[in-house]
Amino acid sequence: MARKAAYGTAALIGVAVIVYSAIWWTYADRVRGEMDGWAADMRANGWSVSYDRVRISGYPASLTATVDAPSIAAPDSAGGWSWRGPRMTARIRPWNLDRIAFDGAGVHRLRTDGTPIRVAVGSSFGLALFLAEARATKIVLKLEDVAIDTPVRSLPRKIAEAEATILLPAEPGRADRGRGPEPPGPTIALRLGKVEFANAEANGSGLGIDEASLTAKLIGPAPREATARALAVWRDGGGTLEIAEASIRSQGASAGGSGTLALDRDLQPLAALSVWIEGYRELLRTLVAQGWMTGNDAGAIRLGLDLVARASSGRKGTIAMPLTIQDRRLSFGLISVTQLPPIDWDG
Repeated sequence: MARKAAYGTAALIGVAVIVYSAIWWTYADRVRGEMDGWAADMRANGWSVSYDRVRISGYPASLTATVDAPSIAAPDSAGGWSWRGPRMTARIRPWNLDRIAFDGAGVHRLRTDGTPIRVAVGSSFGLALFLAEARATKIVLKLEDVAIDTPVRSLPRKIAEAEATILLPAEPGRADRGRGPEPPGPTIALRLGKVEFANAEANGSGLGIDEASLTAKLIGPAPREATARALAVWRDGGGTLEIAEASIRSQGASAGGSGTLALDRDLQPLAALSVWIEGYRELLRTLVAQGWMTGNDAGAIRLGLDLVARASSGRKGTIAMPLTIQDRRLSFGLISVTQLPPIDWDG
C-alpha cells in the first residue's frame, strides 16, 4: 500500500513537472513573439528598432529574456532622439507574473537635438515594472555609480545613486481629448545622492549636490510631445504640476519648497511656491574659498540675503518666503529678481 502511494505521488510530481515545463516554454515562445511584434509595430509607425537576438533562459526558477545590442531611434515627430544600450535582460518569476525586472548595467548612448550623451552605469541598473490587468501601474528605477560624458555643461558628470518611483493613474487618460476635466496623471518620487558637475571636477572644488529629492503629481495626462499645440491642449484641460515636496542639500546649505507649476496663455511658466533656504552663509564661504566668487561679491550678496532673512524668518542664515513666476518675472516675496527669457516650444 505504501509503495502504491509512493508511486502515485511520484506520478503526480512528474505530471506537475511536465505541465510546468509546457507552460514555461509556451511563455518563452510568447515573449519572443511579443518582442518581435512590438518591434514591427514601432517600425510601422516610423520608429527605428533593432537588436541582434532575443535569448530565453532561466528555467525553471525564472523566465529571463536577454536582448543583445538594442537600439531605438524616434521619428522627428516624436523628438528625433536615439538610444543604444548594452545587453539588456528582463526577468519574470512564474509565481509573480505582474512584476518584470530589467537589468542594463553598462554603457548607454543617447543623442537628442544632435547632442551625444554617454551614460555609463557601473554597479547597478535596476528597473522594475509592476502590472495590473496587463497595464503598468508602477515603475521603479534604481541606478548606482553613474558617469555621464556630454558637451552639455549643465548636466552632472557623476551620480553616486539615483532612484525614481512613478505611480501611474488607475484610469489611463489622454491630453488630446480637448477642453474639460482630465483624470490625474502620474506621481513621481525622485531622489539623487552625491551629484558632481563638470566645473567641480575641473576646479578640484568638489562642489556638487549632496542630496536632492522631489515628490510631485502631474494633474492631467502629460502631452505626448513637447510642442506648443500639445502643451496648449494640456493647459486647457487643467494641466498643472503639483510639487508636494522638493529639497536640495549642498555644502552645508539646504533649500526646499512646495507649490504649483503651470503654463500661462502664452505657454510660459507660471509658478506659485513656498520656499525656504538655510545655511546660505556657509555656501557663500565655500564659493569664495574655492574661487567661484570674490569676497566682495559674496559680502554684498550675504548682506542682502541677511536683510531678506530677518524680514521673512527673523533669523540670520534662514530665508522663508513665497516664490512666484508670472509674465516671465521671477519674484521672491515682493522683490522682483529677474525677467526670464521666453520659451519657444516649437523653436
